[in-house]
Amino acid sequence: MLTAAAATGAALLLPGCSSAGSASSSPKKGGRLSAVFPGAGVKETMDPHAQRQFVDIARHKAVFDKLVELDTTLRPVPRLARSWSSDDEARVWRFELREARFHDGHALGADDVLYSLSRILAPNAADHLAKNSLSHVDLANCRKVGRRGVEIALDRPNAELPSLLAMTGTPIVRDGWDDPTKPIGTGPFRFVSFTAGRAFTGRRFDEHWNGAPHLDEIRILSAESEARAAAVRSGEVHFAHEMTPTFARTVAHDSRVRVVATRRSGVQGFALKTDRAPFDDPDAAMAVKLLVNRERLVEVVCSGRAEIGNDLYGKGYTYYPTVWISASRTWRRPADCSGAPACTTRRSPSTPPPPPTGSLTQPTCSESRQERPV
Repeated sequence: MLTAAAATGAALLLPGCSSAGSASSSPKKGGRLSAVFPGAGVKETMDPHAQRQFVDIARHKAVFDKLVELDTTLRPVPRLARSWSSDDEARVWRFELREARFHDGHALGADDVLYSLSRILAPNAADHLAKNSLSHVDLANCRKVGRRGVEIALDRPNAELPSLLAMTGTPIVRDGWDDPTKPIGTGPFRFVSFTAGRAFTGRRFDEHWNGAPHLDEIRILSAESEARAAAVRSGEVHFAHEMTPTFARTVAHDSRVRVVATRRSGVQGFALKTDRAPFDDPDAAMAVKLLVNRERLVEVVCSGRAEIGNDLYGKGYTYYPTVWISASRTWRRPADCSGAPACTTRRSPSTPPPPPTGSLTQPTCSESRQERPV
């Protein structure tokens, strides 16, 4: 993420792959913030349950809220739900709602939550991203409880439901709403205008449950890499998202631009299709993992502003496994290795076997010390 030096009056949590080194200032009331993201053309949408692009997520965060959000360590924290609890089996969850209002004045209630879940899980809604992660919600047995409570029933135990409700594509919409051209949410900004592939404008919502934002207005633009670079250097926009490490290096001494990064906010990696040849063979997948020079990837792809990953997303966050596969192992496979001693993977005694399949270790694009590859 890149921010122009003149930008004040906002705190933006938009991760990017660049260097660290940020400064803070006291927020000022009023003004307009302009941010630019990689665009997706006509695929962009104001439907918060169909969000897939970062530019969509940024707009939807302005207009809508979720029941739960994830903090900087990926732990679930209250948003529209002030608290939650479950039964002993983690099959029935109760959420207590805040006193919040939609932009049209409608008070948030359990019916809005139940409707949002039913809309996310609609059988014909193939583009609703949270449909799979929330597929175990038992809509028939979900219900209102008291004035501000809602029970979400599951068809099997799941202790991670609050985290699932914080994932992409889970904002709460008003009961009966189904018109993405006229979005109505409980978020900090009211919808003003939107043109797919070009621009969104939102205006401050003074009755937001968490307090009115400092900004009068927010503009979120879509543009390709070169246009984003030109816009941030000229001062046309205050923030540019997802700039390259190369660009960060070129503006390192440009007083007009400040480069800001969040540790472990992004990943780079290779996806191996383990459901088909050749990577349906675990040995083939492991061979690719061992062949790749991961330190070189960090040096070249992220200009040294990264650290070696661990073959799993989320390194460094809550509940992430801390065991590393030893760098001392070797691997070889003869033509026929049934029962052959050569068909083994040597590891340090304290290290468990590696997973049979998976993606390459991802260097996470942020500034940190480099660690040895596995």
